[in-house]
Amino acid sequence: MAFKFNSLNFVVLSMVAVTFVFYHVFAINDDQKLLNSLDRVTNTGGWQLIKDSKDSKVVDIAKCAVNAENTRSKGWDYKLVSVLNGKFQAANDGITYQLVIVTTEFDVTEKHTVIIFDNPKDNVRKLISFY
Repeated sequence: MAFKFNSLNFVVLSMVAVTFVFYHVFAINDDQKLLNSLDRVTNTGGWQLIKDSKDSKVVDIAKCAVNAENTRSKGWDYKLVSVLNGKFQAANDGITYQLVIVTTEFDVTEKHTVIIFDNPKDNVRKLISFY
């Protein structure tokens, strides 16, 4: 049975192909923006320093850590003030961040170190440590 050329099929397949290409180009672009905020030159035993601790993705990861600690501790109500500094370690399954953050709770300001695992491909973030 021969394949019959249909202009509607051609248009639909062309749109799918163009959408696929644009999706991957923009996904790579977003990943590159994150990597640009991370310093790939300074390497301390596999950990690399974060250049811009005010980058929106870094701050979002810190907020996720604070929210996870508030949920886990049931009773704490930390609010993120800022990210002082941090480092990251990339692996095949995601990125582990170690961030030094400042929080407030009931007018008390504290400095914490948080470790959080981020796998953007599977949309998974997991708080490993909050101290």
